This record gives sequence, structure tokens and C-alpha cells, in this order.
Amino acid sequence: MTPEQVIAVFRSGAASAAIGVALITIALALLAFALVGRVFANAALLAAASFAGLYGVRLVVNAPFTPLLVHGGWLQYVSSALEYIVPIPATLLVQFAFTRRLKRVNQALALLAIAIAVFAIPFEIATHRPFALKPLIDTVVVLFMPVFLLNLILGTDDNATDWRVVRWGSAVFVLFVLNEHFGYRGTEAIGFVIFVGSFILMLMRRAVRSQVRLGSVESELATARKIQMSIIPRTPPRVNGIDIATVYTPAAEVAGDFYDFLVVDDDHFGVLVADVSGHGVPAALVASMLKIALATQSSVATSPAALLANLHALFRGKLERQHITAAYAYLSSDGSAVVASAGHPPPLIRRASGAVEEVPTQGSVLARFAAFEAADVPVKLASGDSLVIYTDGVTEALSPAGEMWGEERLREALSSGADVDAIARSVERWSGGQLSDDVTFVRANVK
Repeated sequence: MTPEQVIAVFRSGAASAAIGVALITIALALLAFALVGRVFANAALLAAASFAGLYGVRLVVNAPFTPLLVHGGWLQYVSSALEYIVPIPATLLVQFAFTRRLKRVNQALALLAIAIAVFAIPFEIATHRPFALKPLIDTVVVLFMPVFLLNLILGTDDNATDWRVVRWGSAVFVLFVLNEHFGYRGTEAIGFVIFVGSFILMLMRRAVRSQVRLGSVESELATARKIQMSIIPRTPPRVNGIDIATVYTPAAEVAGDFYDFLVVDDDHFGVLVADVSGHGVPAALVASMLKIALATQSSVATSPAALLANLHALFRGKLERQHITAAYAYLSSDGSAVVASAGHPPPLIRRASGAVEEVPTQGSVLARFAAFEAADVPVKLASGDSLVIYTDGVTEALSPAGEMWGEERLREALSSGADVDAIARSVERWSGGQLSDDVTFVRANVK
């Protein structure tokens, strides 16, 4: 070829190649957006990115000047393979993004496109006949167009306003595709750019709205956390002869764990530690309700089983798919105590000698079943002994490898003389800095 002919070839394919490179760039950006952004990491976006990228590669491979830059007969097989592969993400995009009323039809087209690609590509390579089975995929394209239009007419199960722009862009793309097959060739790429642009515009609109919504949610969660932290005692009560230490570490912005005290006088007090099932705001709301409920139980503060039975009666039938585990202890400055549990991890006694004992409490969870059972268990603490009540976020904390911290490690830590703050830090380190559940400790040590 003469230099003038080469220049003419490059000029004739420059526009389509430029569009192809732009589509590949857009596809990579969409893929990064889908994989990094939690909001848009969905099947429809991945299918759109794959469709745009493969379509762009097809434009570059089919550009008139590509054979001048890349030598070898394998280029024909790549071009042929793309003819079979490009329709696959297109059919998947329709399946994921549009109405579910045509779910079976959309699935059938996607499976047909995949089956043809799986069969045709190896067949053409084995028989050395690129494009031999292209009429098969052309048939899929012909079938796809009316189905695509019907999906556009029926709409989507997602936000109608968001998808209105996409539907118009898709309709324009369909017109350009039909023109490619029945009118002037070389215009389909323009329609595809319009389609991709409409999809990106929709995503941008969603992104702005989602960021506003996310900011509002984060602000509300921060407020909820402040409110919740305000109902947790800032400092333990002062009781003669007893030192009280606490740890309260939510795993998220708000927690389902709760603890509080009922101070009877300078020598007697009660402590409740509770864990609401579930996580997030629903659990935190129930935990906040416990604050009010406990404040009404001063008349039975000396009887743990009766207090827990009253809480069960208050919450029974008011929680949907939730329950509460709790342990309540009533302690005196002379070291005598009474403990009861409602499905909660048994409290532990750490003796002055370093021995660790389990308080044999039994009881059903609160607010779950009609009947409730709990029993008072008397305990005697000597000087240097401690009563430790905790939530299962301590023993069930998971390591990055999925191993639980376990009760044995808790017993060893208590036996070694570690305080509750040190134990909580050990649990957090075990979890790799990311707790899977709230961690709460209350330790009462007899002087």
C-alpha cells in the first residue's frame, strides 16, 4: 500500500477506534466504580461495564487499520469470537436491569447467547473457519431487539425516574442498530455511545442522591450513638466496700448491649447487663427501652429473679423477632450477693486466689416465650473476690481466621489478674480491630 492509502485507511477507522478506546476507558471506570463503591456494586452495573468494554474492544479490533498494526491470521478469530461474546453481557444487562415480568424470556436469551458462544468459538477455531456460525448469533440479535424494546416499554422494578433516561438512551441505540442492519453502516457505535452515556447519567444522579442520603443516615447514626451513650452510666456508683469497673464497646455506631445500676443505698446495689438480639438501630432502640424499664423496678431490686420476670412481662409481645438475654445481680458491701440469669452467659467469680468459678444460673430469655423461668442463686464473695458479668460478644469474638476467643481465654485472663479494660483490648486485638459483636463487662470487686 502507498503512504496515501495507509493514511486513508487510518482516517477511515479513526472515528470508530476512538469511540472504542473511549468505551474501554468508560468500562474500566464503571468496573472500578462497581467493585469499590458499595452502593452500585450490582449485577446490572457489572453487565453494563462488560458490555461497553467488549463493544469497545470489538470496535478497535474491527477498525480498518488494525490488520496493518497486528499481523497474523489469529486476528480474524478474535474478531469472530467478539461477535459471539459481545451479545452475552447485553442480554445479561437486560435480565438484571429491567422488568422481572419478562424474567424467563430474558434468561432464555442470555442462556442462548452463552450456549452459542461456547459452541461456536471452539468450532471455528477447530475448523479454521472464522465467522462460519455468525448467522446463529445474528439470529439472537434479531430476537433480542423486540425483547429489549418490550423490556423498555414495561419498565423496570427499580426507580422509574432513574431509569427513564436509560430507556430513552436504549431506544436510540436500538434505532441505530436497526439502521446498521437495514440502512447506513458505521452508525451503530454512535448509538451505543448514547446508550452508555444515558446509563452513566443515571448512575451520576443516583450517586448524588445516595451520597445525600448516606450523609443523612450517618448524621442520624451519630446522633443515635450520642443518645445511647448518654443512657449508659458514665461512672459506676460508689458503694461501700466494693469497687466497680465497666467496659462498654459497641461493634457499630449503635449497640444492642446495655448495662445499668439500681442503687438502693450506700451498702447495696443491683446491676443489670443485657444483650438485645440483632444489631444496629432496632437493637439499640430496645436497649434504650431497657433503661426506662429498669428504672421502674426499684421495688424488686433485691430479688433478681422477680426483677427479670417483671422485665419479661413488660417486653413480652412488644418485640418483633427479637429477644433479650440478661443477668442481674444484687450485691451488698459485706460480699453477699444474689444472681439470676435470663438466657445470658453465666456470670463468673474470680476468687482472690486466682481461681475462676461459674455461677450456676439458669433461665429463659426475655420477651420470646409466653412462660418465663429464672431462679435466684445466692453467692458469697470474700475480700479480693470479684463478680464478673459480661455479654457473649466477649467469648464469641471471632479472629480473622474465624476462631472464637472463647470462655477458656476469658477464664485465663481473669485468673491472671487482668482487669476488664485489658481483657477488652485483648478481645479487640483478637478480632483484628473489628469486633463482630458488642463487648460489655461489669466487674464488682469486694475490697
